Amino acid sequence: INSISGTVTCSSSTVDLSALVPMYLSSIPKDPTATTNAGYEIAKVGSNIYVEAPGTEIGFTNQSGYSSTTPIDAFIGTLIPGHPPATASGILGGTGGSGGGGGTSWTCGSSLVDSRDSQSYTTSLIGSQCWLSQNMDIGTMISLPADQGTSLSSIQKYCYNNDPDNCTTYGGLYQYGQASGGSSSPSVQGICPTGWHIPTQDEFTTLELAICTSDTCVTDFPHNTPEHPSGTDEGTKLLSPSGSFKALLAGQVGDYMYGKLFAGIGQLAIFSLSSGFNSRYLLWNSGKIWTMAYDGIYAFPIRCLKD
Repeated sequence: INSISGTVTCSSSTVDLSALVPMYLSSIPKDPTATTNAGYEIAKVGSNIYVEAPGTEIGFTNQSGYSSTTPIDAFIGTLIPGHPPATASGILGGTGGSGGGGGTSWTCGSSLVDSRDSQSYTTSLIGSQCWLSQNMDIGTMISLPADQGTSLSSIQKYCYNNDPDNCTTYGGLYQYGQASGGSSSPSVQGICPTGWHIPTQDEFTTLELAICTSDTCVTDFPHNTPEHPSGTDEGTKLLSPSGSFKALLAGQVGDYMYGKLFAGIGQLAIFSLSSGFNSRYLLWNSGKIWTMAYDGIYAFPIRCLKD
């Protein structure tokens, strides 16, 4: 197969042939001794995806063009929405890199470097999903009682007790308007790095089902999870330092009788969601996972999910 492109109309349905690309990629044999310059690798040129032959290399002048005298092994179609080159690279098992938003060899489990501030984050593959294993920590710290803005070019954050060291340890605390850049759309990128987004309720449910091992997983974690605690020991698994998710008891900014206050560090971990009930939270003394709705004045950590 040298090229996959275009569409085919079958009765009333239109089939995008580029959807065949993942199957084609997964069928290519992988060189077990691959390095960054050997073995089959993914390359993005403009909106197209290419595969390098073993022992060859495509040289890039930038992310949108290439310069090389080495023939490209195969043109295999246009970039599939929702499947950036980093995802395709993971199918091929390429070598790790320092980015996850469009590099040619980045795989989940490698460190992700946010190009905006050079902050490095660990990542983990949990079931079929690639998650950051750390809370987002981007932006300039502001102090209570000021509200955060919504600009994604001048991001603001709270650090617990107005202490920058707490942002270093636990990540920032973000009001949802700031976290989402003022958007109400599900799966919004917001303050997440390019190629990542704030998870929806359904996507967090997929995570819960991936770590659930009881006989009641499906009933404990329906995709329309109601506003109450769910599961058995899944919260404990998400909080485990030896687990993949590594949730932190980072606390929150709450809206109380006397105004906005920091509360709950060492006791609770709350994560904003971009749809449905708008948070999941974990307690230090409970193995369950709780689902709650909060207003936008509250500020929680943000944990991003790969597109």
